[in-house]
Amino acid sequence: MDAEKDDRWQYTQQHSDLSNITTYLELGDTISLRSEFKMDEMEEELKCPVCGSFFREPILLPCSHNICLACARNILVQTPDAESPQSSRASGSGLSDYDYLDLDKMSLYSEADSGYGSYGGFVSAPTTPCQKSPNGVRVFPPAVPQPPAQHHLLGHQGSLPPIPRNSCITCPQCHRSLNLDERGLRGFAKNRVLEGVVDRYQQSKAAALKCQLCEKSPKEATVMCEQCDVFYCDPCRLRCHPPRGPLAKHRLVPPAHGRVSRRTSPRKISTCTEHELENLSMYCVQCKMPVCYQCLEEGKHGTHEVKALGAMWKLHKRVYYLSLEFYMGRTLQNTMINLGLQNACDEAIYQLGLDMEDLEEMEEDAGLGNGGLGRLAACFLDSMATLGLAAYGYGIRYEYGIFNQKIKNGWQVEEADDWLRHGNPWEKARPEYMLPVHFYGRVEESKEGAKWVDTQVVLAMPYDTPIPGYMNNTVNTMRLWSARAPNDFNLMDFNVGDYIQAVLDRNLAENISRVLYPNDNFFEGKELRLKQEYFVVAATLQDIIRRFKNSKKGFSGPVSFDSFPEKVAIQLNDTHPAMAIPELMRVFVDIEKLDWDTAWAITKRTFAYTNHTVLPEALERWPIGLLETLLPRHLQIIYRINQGHLDEISALFPEDMDRMRRMSLIEEDGGKRVNMAHLCIVGSHAVNGVAEIHSNIIKTDVFRDFSELEPEKFQNKTNGITPRRWLLLCNPGLAELIAEAIGEEYVKDLSQLQKLNELVDDDTFIRDVSKVKQDNKEKFSQYLEKEYMVEINPSSMFDVHVKRIHEYKRQLLNCLHIVTMYNRIRKNPKAHFVPRTVIIGGKAAPGYHMAKMIIKLITAVGEVVNKDPVVGSKLKVIYLENYRVSLAEKVIPATDLSEQISTAGTEASGTGNMKFMLNGALTIGTMDGANVEMAEEAGEENMFIFGMRVEDVAEMDAQGYDAMTYYQKIPELKQAIDQINSGFFCPKQPELFKDVTNMLFNHDRFKVFADYEDYIKCQEKVNELYQNLREWTKMVIKNIAASGKFSSDRTITDYATEVWGVEPTDLKIPPPNEPREALDETARALREK
Repeated sequence: MDAEKDDRWQYTQQHSDLSNITTYLELGDTISLRSEFKMDEMEEELKCPVCGSFFREPILLPCSHNICLACARNILVQTPDAESPQSSRASGSGLSDYDYLDLDKMSLYSEADSGYGSYGGFVSAPTTPCQKSPNGVRVFPPAVPQPPAQHHLLGHQGSLPPIPRNSCITCPQCHRSLNLDERGLRGFAKNRVLEGVVDRYQQSKAAALKCQLCEKSPKEATVMCEQCDVFYCDPCRLRCHPPRGPLAKHRLVPPAHGRVSRRTSPRKISTCTEHELENLSMYCVQCKMPVCYQCLEEGKHGTHEVKALGAMWKLHKRVYYLSLEFYMGRTLQNTMINLGLQNACDEAIYQLGLDMEDLEEMEEDAGLGNGGLGRLAACFLDSMATLGLAAYGYGIRYEYGIFNQKIKNGWQVEEADDWLRHGNPWEKARPEYMLPVHFYGRVEESKEGAKWVDTQVVLAMPYDTPIPGYMNNTVNTMRLWSARAPNDFNLMDFNVGDYIQAVLDRNLAENISRVLYPNDNFFEGKELRLKQEYFVVAATLQDIIRRFKNSKKGFSGPVSFDSFPEKVAIQLNDTHPAMAIPELMRVFVDIEKLDWDTAWAITKRTFAYTNHTVLPEALERWPIGLLETLLPRHLQIIYRINQGHLDEISALFPEDMDRMRRMSLIEEDGGKRVNMAHLCIVGSHAVNGVAEIHSNIIKTDVFRDFSELEPEKFQNKTNGITPRRWLLLCNPGLAELIAEAIGEEYVKDLSQLQKLNELVDDDTFIRDVSKVKQDNKEKFSQYLEKEYMVEINPSSMFDVHVKRIHEYKRQLLNCLHIVTMYNRIRKNPKAHFVPRTVIIGGKAAPGYHMAKMIIKLITAVGEVVNKDPVVGSKLKVIYLENYRVSLAEKVIPATDLSEQISTAGTEASGTGNMKFMLNGALTIGTMDGANVEMAEEAGEENMFIFGMRVEDVAEMDAQGYDAMTYYQKIPELKQAIDQINSGFFCPKQPELFKDVTNMLFNHDRFKVFADYEDYIKCQEKVNELYQNLREWTKMVIKNIAASGKFSSDRTITDYATEVWGVEPTDLKIPPPNEPREALDETARALREK
């Protein structure tokens, strides 16, 4: 208690200096207050200790402390007449200087306090719960009865009642209890001087604020948007912040208030902006904003329609992310981090004598994706939950995910990924929402319209997986569909004894969700794949429409779909779910009986499409014959969509038949096919690429005709990664170091990493960053030595190239560099050489012969290099077996050099490059995909950029690429190719790699030889810098500081505001244990109405 008294005394003395400020201003002293007080300290002096805002109508208590008049009303406590101690008037003395210290029996300062205190100043005074104001001071709620309700739903209007007699007030700073006389709070003097100080201070702050968007001479700011965090003048506000559209819901405040809100710690958005201690529990439909119970009592929304916040949440626009791949990885640790439970769980497991890391290693990776596309979808789900969006992920619950890769004698061998063999504790089956999906059949024309009849039915069983947001009590849902056969057997077959065939037919139906197609960036037109694509979209759209209709319950008459695009946004992740467009048209026209034009307008406003590749072999083109058999009604709808589309083209370009051929949904070269990318573009209101360079390519090259027709439809949304998994989870040492340097807010606002630029020359920070990297390398070295029986030098440079194996990603270029380094060491063993451990990993599609040959070549080269005693520890080559999410979480934090070396113009974006950058690896790469924007953010001087640019590649394509020219003029390249071709790395099968060298000379679309020389020179620059640890680490810090743009939170915010028409929020839903009296009371009033 003595220490507590000392703390209170210091707090009182600290705030007693407020009288000095008022004295200065009363005497008209011209001494600058800035020289006497720091700006932050002065702002704190001018804030009420209860509400944490600037004083409004302050009153002066007898203890010399000030408080807002409204706040004083909130902390009054009524005392019983019989027990009230003798005291003078409110303006006189209260209890003695020390009596007040014994009033509270539970310490108001206790950190273990649950948020409730007890008030025991009088013998029979009731115990009253206390609450906590935003600045941390606990205050008492009024014990007097609440004033009668003023809202029209509560059926009474009136004014606030007078303060009852026998009330007392406890000063929130010194905790002295003061009794009120019959004048109540009017007995305290109003501090007009302090009120004047506040007004003048706010005016002086506002006068200095200028518009942040004026280009030449900034005008004076008139408002500040709290969501945009920007000060606007009137012209810029009208131009950049229109009063209509999604920005209309933003909160505009006077510049002075905006300046203050920037400097203070952010308030929980779950509390009312006008009543700091009230939770938002209702929603005003007219004002389109959440309100609290006290707002209703004060009659501010008396004539408006007000609904419960939970009910309105269900009416808000929902986002549906359709993807055939969700590469989730492991869930346990990610969930603990997002819920803030990791430390508690670690301690609990330790107390049981177990190791949490061992438990985490037991979890299977949910490998329901091939690579970047599926992993991007998983990052997006995390960000949508963290940003508070009402969003759902829809996909397929594959029984077997991406295959497990085994390397046997240097060859890739595929094994089934039976990830569900022990069950999945994170999912919940929802059989009550099982839905039918139809295939095959025929189309009948009738007076009512077309009917799809005689179909085969497969049932779609949903499995829900929770997706928790980061520390915001928001949990979204990923719903994955599993195929089930109907229970009704073919009775005729059953009766004649063909029971076995009936059971086998059931298995055929359930094969739809049996296995993930393992092809990445390659289209394979198989019937089962088309069944999978239609299966997921048909079940999902039924679910979406059911949810939309449920939101319309209570409305009389048939359901209107006019508001469907205002309540539903569907994002197509590549062309795989493209059949959703004709399926939604079928539902609207055939089932809901909408006319074609209305249905088409609604459909286009609902869908948006993300393109992920420009490689022609990856673009889906389904044969007409297959569609006619499997989905006959949908083919009719596609034909009609195409007819309307071509009519529009013909009207605009009447003589341009070639343009009509290029833009048609139906391709006729080499057999009729439906171009699914064209269908997505025509049926969507927005089309985006996933990096600036990729978006420009699809606008100016791949989909140029469509871009010229509707330029406003095409956008860019650069990909991002979630910092929760790819920093907090996988690299806790670096995450903690950053938090110590700049605070923890960067986890939800990665742009704050820019603050690290201030520490680039800080020796202590440089040393700490270097130590974290070395610790990660030593840990990963132990893993490699255990798994691959190869001794690793942890001080060597970890040169990492991990991604799907594909010719355009140019693992062959890296392999040629390995051979070149090997030859240099062999040529001059005593020369200085920077030790390097080259780590390559990735899976090849089972049917991709060249990719499998590349893996064999790399493993063969590695076997020779690792066993050569001349090389020793100077160079090691490791091929990571079965590269997956959980393995990426180990290797990425330990990486020094990240290889991103695809041919310019072939990689859409890439996200691995972002993960390495965030975790302190430097990048060697071409100007391709997101590398371009990484170089813009960090500066090209802080990356190792080499090779041809997009325009150089185009010029070479026009002139013709001759690999032999480079082979003949570059001696080291010639030596390496000759070794591969002659069987040096595979003496038992000298002809083994002939296919590889033949491809490099005659069929190399990705021009490996053209970039070889520049690549080798760039690697020499890497070696030179790596020898200077301080300069290397400084560049690492600059890269980490520049990685803020590549957060998936930023990407999803762009999608939400520019494509989906929804607003992200940092609203933190109150936890279940938080008091909900106001919400319950309001709900009861609504029910009684």
